Amino acid sequence: FPSHDIVIVKVSCSELFIPTVFSPNQNGLDDALCLFGTNCLSDIVFRIFNRWGQLIFETEDPRLCWDGTFKAEAVTSGAYNYTFSATDASGSQIKRTGTITLLK
Repeated sequence: FPSHDIVIVKVSCSELFIPTVFSPNQNGLDDALCLFGTNCLSDIVFRIFNRWGQLIFETEDPRLCWDGTFKAEAVTSGAYNYTFSATDASGSQIKRTGTITLLK
């Protein structure tokens, strides 16, 4: 029988990172709020709310970034609350809440 080499490739998942500040001022730097480290997550739900608790952004696609608009209008500078939930590769639930600061 021929000898076969076995190569084991270990794929590690990045740690989830949700930026806390971004500046959608069309200068080419931090113009959108994107999620990082979601490559091994499923069932993702990311929501952003204004200070009155109104849902202004929601996605189940981790590649979709928030551009700082609501109903095609730019929102004002300030603090926005978010919720994030997902399932990791082991089947565990991940839940995060926090605040994102939008600067212009």
